[in-house]
Amino acid sequence: MSFAQLSLFYKNFAELYSAGIDVASTAEALQQRSSGHDSQVLHSVSQNLRKGRSLHQSFRAAQCVPVNDLPLVKAAEDSGRIVDVFKNLSQKHSDTHESIKKIRLSLMKPYFTFAAALMFPGVTDLFSEKITLAHYLRNSLGVLTLITAGFIIIYNYWIQSYFDLQKARTLHEVMNSLPFFKKLNSKIAFEKFAATLGFMLDSGIDFFEALKQSGQCSANPKLQKAIERIIPKIQSGVETQRAFQSEKIFPIDLTSAISLGSQAGKLPEFLKRYADRIKSENESTIQTIVKVFPVILYWLVIGQVVYSIVGFYSGYLDQALKIVP
Repeated sequence: MSFAQLSLFYKNFAELYSAGIDVASTAEALQQRSSGHDSQVLHSVSQNLRKGRSLHQSFRAAQCVPVNDLPLVKAAEDSGRIVDVFKNLSQKHSDTHESIKKIRLSLMKPYFTFAAALMFPGVTDLFSEKITLAHYLRNSLGVLTLITAGFIIIYNYWIQSYFDLQKARTLHEVMNSLPFFKKLNSKIAFEKFAATLGFMLDSGIDFFEALKQSGQCSANPKLQKAIERIIPKIQSGVETQRAFQSEKIFPIDLTSAISLGSQAGKLPEFLKRYADRIKSENESTIQTIVKVFPVILYWLVIGQVVYSIVGFYSGYLDQALKIVP
């Protein structure tokens, strides 16, 4: 499912369940409204529910929701707050859909600028008959097609990483190996950790269980290991702030948000505030990259045009000089 479909799925599930329909019948009703792959996934969910499995187990078996959602689904079942939690999940995925939509739209201009940068240089050679149309299409359109296919594969892998933890961690390691994106990649991991932890606590999950699940769902395996070391320290009586400070991986502002939130008894609110701020910073960084990239490509195209024009007329000048005695 796409994030827009996930948002609608949780919303419809909450509405049907709140009307008194059991979970298995709700899944079957949603299956009848779906088609293709989504219908098959919901059929698997309903079949697992009919066999007596829990909603959490059925969702996991069908792989119909992101891995981060599964602990929340389990908490919703255990606490009897399916309607409230599912409405929150619906809003969460709606926000994610809008964020991805913004990123996708902002990449359109760089893509077409890149296409122009790739396609234009060969035009002068084509009209001057230095190359054939077949050669031009193979070298320009063919390369553009391959690069476009590569971007589509990367984009699909990125979307799949929301549903597959192993893919998320592979993508994290790849991005972490790129110096320019390393800091941004780290901030994205902390933003998702804080958002997940706050959401789980707000959904009624026990603090230590929420910490454990948030760490296990993180794309950064180092963050998970740090959480695994922190939990026993807090359980043995170490202050939350000191326990987090002992792990250098956590930024000071996140540690402060957790400490102040714990002291004030409003940890979910503090974590949400931190996650929203970091998300805003990350989106600003991405938008800056998106804005700078077309400018670089623009000047590359201008440079290539000037070079082509100079080369084109230099050829005629050389021919004229050969004619002149």
